[in-house]
Amino acid sequence: MELNLKYHLYRPVDSLYIIAWTLCHMSICTSTLKSIVAESDHRQNRMIFKLAVEMAVMMNVVAANNNIDPVSLERLRGECVKEVKRLNGSFSFDDAVSWQKGWEENE
Repeated sequence: MELNLKYHLYRPVDSLYIIAWTLCHMSICTSTLKSIVAESDHRQNRMIFKLAVEMAVMMNVVAANNNIDPVSLERLRGECVKEVKRLNGSFSFDDAVSWQKGWEENE
């Protein structure tokens, strides 16, 4: 007995089933990916919040132990913006020490 493959591959009922199955699985995949991204965002937001709290504590300790006038603070902020931009946001404590000591990058 010979099978008519053309008939089996293109029956309208099978095509509708395949389309429905595909749409259902696409919906499941989309929903799963949205959940993964939402959970990742939630974790990142929690970590950013914790870092902000630690930075606030650190800034208050530094401010309590130093007398910095508002003009110097504003000038320092502007210089820090320039330095962080120059380093593409990758500013470390070592960079701050070098900058405050006036050391050159090559030293």
